[in-house]
Amino acid sequence: MLQSWNPWKIKVYFYLIATANEYDREWRGITIKRGQTIRSLRKIQDAVSYIIQYSSDTNRNRKPSISTVKRVIEDLKVKHLIDVEVVHDGMLITVNHYEYLSNVPITKMVHKNLGKVKQQNAPLHRVPKWMKDEGLI
Repeated sequence: MLQSWNPWKIKVYFYLIATANEYDREWRGITIKRGQTIRSLRKIQDAVSYIIQYSSDTNRNRKPSISTVKRVIEDLKVKHLIDVEVVHDGMLITVNHYEYLSNVPITKMVHKNLGKVKQQNAPLHRVPKWMKDEGLI
């Protein structure tokens, strides 16, 4: 269930959904398909970090350790939410069930340009079982 996920796992998963390609494209000789993204552990770590403001002149950057990011990626792989392939510039990450996830209203809010793309609504009877089990719908 999503409630049992720690905050880093939620942030990393939504970050991967938000950065996944909307369209197939080539990048440095690698074909990146719809629902895939190339990221390194360090890039994910930096992207999910946030600033804590203690006072008007004191801020602290809070970020997960590399081992935490690695553990979250492994857990997402075990739950079959993503697939990972190592490439020369990091990891080619495939967000499983991206076609369905790109039609979920929260994902539409995350994607900046998604509103420009006409997409069909995914019927609820085709919802993957793992999404029901995780409490995502």
